[in-house]
Amino acid sequence: MAKKIAPTSEAARNQAAKLHALIHLISGEGQDYFDRSADSIRASVLWLMGDLAEELLGLTDFAARTAIGSEVGHD
Repeated sequence: MAKKIAPTSEAARNQAAKLHALIHLISGEGQDYFDRSADSIRASVLWLMGDLAEELLGLTDFAARTAIGSEVGHD
């Protein structure tokens, strides 16, 4: 049977996939397109990447606290 993914883990994976796609957009093959984009578009993409990174950190912090709490019997 397939292992069920916890909602926090699934949300973290989704945010990480979004961040990965944006990083690909601004580097490597996508860098030329990004560099030619308007300043406002570049700023918005970087702002979005920062937001995604903060959300991802929050999700992983929450998952770590939840895991530690369940290890010591505090749910």
